[in-house]
Formats: sequence, C-alpha cells, structure tokens
Amino acid sequence: MEKCVIVVVGVMVAVFVEGMFAQSTTVHVVGDSMGWTVPQNPSEYSTWANPKKFFAGDILTFKFMNGRHDVVEVPKASYEGCSASNAIGNTFTTSPTNFSLTQGHHYYICTFGDHCQSGQKLAIQVLSSQEPSHPPSPSNANVPSTPGSSSSPPPSVLAAVFFNLMSIALTLCFSM
Repeated sequence: MEKCVIVVVGVMVAVFVEGMFAQSTTVHVVGDSMGWTVPQNPSEYSTWANPKKFFAGDILTFKFMNGRHDVVEVPKASYEGCSASNAIGNTFTTSPTNFSLTQGHHYYICTFGDHCQSGQKLAIQVLSSQEPSHPPSPSNANVPSTPGSSSSPPPSVLAAVFFNLMSIALTLCFSM
C-alpha cells in the first residue's frame, strides 16, 4: 500500500509541475487574413499591432506572395527611412517566414519597390517572457502551429492526462 501512495503522489506532482511551468507560445500572423502585402491604408500594420501583446518566445509569421514581397528585420532608423542597408540578418523571400521573438523593439520592412513607403512595414515591442501567462489573442486562436514553434496543451488536455495517469496508477495499486 505504501508503494501505491508513492505512485499516486508522484503522478499528481508530475502533472502539477508540468502545468506550472508550461508556457504558451502565440503565433501572430502579420496582418491576419490580409497577410504581408501593400496595405490600402499606410497605417494598417500599426493598427493591426497596437492591440496585441507580443512576448519573448512568440512567433511572428509573415505570409506573402513569393516573388512579389519579402521581409527583413532592420534597425529603427532603417525602418523610418525604408532602407534595408543595415538589415539585421537575411532578407526572406519565401513565404511563410517565421521570426522567433526576443524582448525589445523589432522593425520589419518589405524591400520591393516602394512597398515600405506605401506602409508595408511593421514595428512591434516584445515584452519579457517573465510576464504572467497570456492566452492567444482571438485573431490567432485558430492559427496552426508552424515548424519550430511550440505551444503548451490547453488545461483540458492536462486534466485528461492527469485523470488517465491517476487511473493507471490506481489500477496498478489495486493489482499489487
């Protein structure tokens, strides 16, 4: 019977610890259904980003037409001047393109023609991952996970795992 108690307590602790340390990753699709394109309104991407909270570890996904758009991260001065001359990393020409976010300010532009000058640019502030847990925003709730991204299972899945493991542990205990 002592072994039974140890097994049950062990299962309970394991599931509790997993739930405590699980962090969710939100996948933000830039522009939502509009994607990454020349916007009708030059402030479209600012309007899209303003209500959102971006956290370190989140994924920023740019979806665009290959051969018609690209995306590159640049410093603030290059963002304001629509210049890719001081690019941070590579210019990505294949969609979708994913950026794993780190804390700080991030600036992205399209280098095709006058796309940036027409508003195809995005500035965001990424908060520390130390912030309290955050649920995915409604606009991103149905976004499929992309390779390299991870997200924690919802609480209902953790509860199901807990009850299944408890059931197995109790079955083992009573068969001893």
